[in-house]
Amino acid sequence: MDEREDISVLPAPFSLPLDRFAFAAALRRGQGRVFIQVQRHGVVGYEDLLVAAALEDQSFRPGLEPARGPWIAELALAADRSEMIEDACGSANAGEDQSSAAVDARHRRRVLAALARSGSQRALDYLIEGLRLDRGEAEILGAAELVDLAGARAVVAIAELLGHELGPEDRVWPTGFERRFDRLIEQEGAARRLLLEAATTSPAVATYLRHQAQQPRPRLEPAAGDDGPADCREPGGAVVAAEDGRHRSFRDRIDLQRQSPHAAGATGLVAAYDQSPCSICRRTAAEILGRLGLVPDWMVEELVYDLHNLGGD
Repeated sequence: MDEREDISVLPAPFSLPLDRFAFAAALRRGQGRVFIQVQRHGVVGYEDLLVAAALEDQSFRPGLEPARGPWIAELALAADRSEMIEDACGSANAGEDQSSAAVDARHRRRVLAALARSGSQRALDYLIEGLRLDRGEAEILGAAELVDLAGARAVVAIAELLGHELGPEDRVWPTGFERRFDRLIEQEGAARRLLLEAATTSPAVATYLRHQAQQPRPRLEPAAGDDGPADCREPGGAVVAAEDGRHRSFRDRIDLQRQSPHAAGATGLVAAYDQSPCSICRRTAAEILGRLGLVPDWMVEELVYDLHNLGGD
């Protein structure tokens, strides 16, 4: 029997509608089947799972896997639940303190930023209202993206936050948001001129400017990018320690196929795509199947909405 034909018509390892357990698992893995579920069956009864995925970064390896905030935002729009997600993320950001996990705070801001890019003023307002200084990293979370989205309004809001939060004992204050605004509008010194004008009515901005005038270089440029490496390995090639035995098993199977792709291992790659908790491994498995010409029909549809193809940073 032709193995190639057998693989290509493998039945989907899931059936719609997904139950709550399967829906939650697919959200964690970044699988496109949640979009298919929403399109065909809606999201009634699953809203709490969608909110949970918006509030916390459910990636297997946050920072290594693609940022999934934009993907969650796309799902919220597809489910017609964007305002619910905006309110949940906005409330969480407003109520967080220094003990709140930075990875989750960044994730919520990515969700809101993606919704703001789709045209939501409500999401943009939540982003500005929820500005937060991460003292441990000496940065304003999401500052670069917020400047891109809100321009002058963001510059003033960030300076006001710094004026309120930092004092003379703080040796380094973030200033990269000013340079980003200058590049955005292609006018050197534009942000500083804007802040000098704002300082006439905002004591906090005036405090920020006074402190900046007294501080020597170097100044810290806030992190502007969050893309992780395209492999589930740390820099230098050291394999990331994986507590999850399934991840180790699937990763090893994928590594063998990556070195020497062959049709006999296709069923294992399909299983890796379906069950691995690591979205990087899942993407790699799909890519190898594509090179072999053995992508099952159901996977072709699902991949359109997968994290790596729809909304992943």
